[in-house]
Amino acid sequence: KTVGPGPLPPGWWYDSGVYVVSDSGFYHLMDKVEQCYRQGWMDERAMRHLIGMYNRALKHYENGRVRQSKHVLMQVMDYVEREKGKLIKDETYYILYYRTKFVKNHLFDT
Repeated sequence: KTVGPGPLPPGWWYDSGVYVVSDSGFYHLMDKVEQCYRQGWMDERAMRHLIGMYNRALKHYENGRVRQSKHVLMQVMDYVEREKGKLIKDETYYILYYRTKFVKNHLFDT
């Protein structure tokens, strides 16, 4: 079994055609991290760091701090980009970078 991008992170469509990611989207990202780790596509230190960052972004989101949540997700993207080829293999980069970007761009912002 391998890891792929899979379906959209959990969320809902509005009648206007806008897709909004729910807080479950953060768990979707954490699940992708764990799947990539099990494939041997990242080391344990990177896996733990990413899970911690996604948890921090989730807490911000749950507390209505969407801007801060998006900032943490940008930090995740920077980290994944910086560690590509070092702590993180290319497969993980492509899955996490673009999934994280999608979640960041589709969070409900009041």
